Amino acid sequence: MSTKAMLFVTCIAAILVSTGVAAAAGPAVTIDYRRSACLQMPDVETGKVRFFVQLVNTSSKKATFAKDIRFVWLRTDGWKDSWLNSIEGGELAAPARGRKRWFADFGADPTKLIIRCALKIGDSNKLHHVKVLR
Repeated sequence: MSTKAMLFVTCIAAILVSTGVAAAAGPAVTIDYRRSACLQMPDVETGKVRFFVQLVNTSSKKATFAKDIRFVWLRTDGWKDSWLNSIEGGELAAPARGRKRWFADFGADPTKLIIRCALKIGDSNKLHHVKVLR
């Protein structure tokens, strides 16, 4: 390869890296669904459900989970899905090359048993099921 061709390839690679086009790696912060869970916490006056979300950061600096997370659960009368049961993207962070477990509480009818729990990420309607703790 000639010197001009190598210089051209080097310049193109530097431009792609600086603009982020060459960043083929996925997001730095992801959710470990196997280590995430929910727990129904019935109370006489007000019931609630607590979700535990395990974040994993693969980058070399502190970073946040970029997408919205919607928390949904299945009761005997159907899925409880509300935009109020969500956390906006960028609010949950994890340390550099580490894990961080966050929890969030939402109101839930204490008389109705929670059968399953799931997370919806971003605008997707796909359910990412998590464990139900008893």
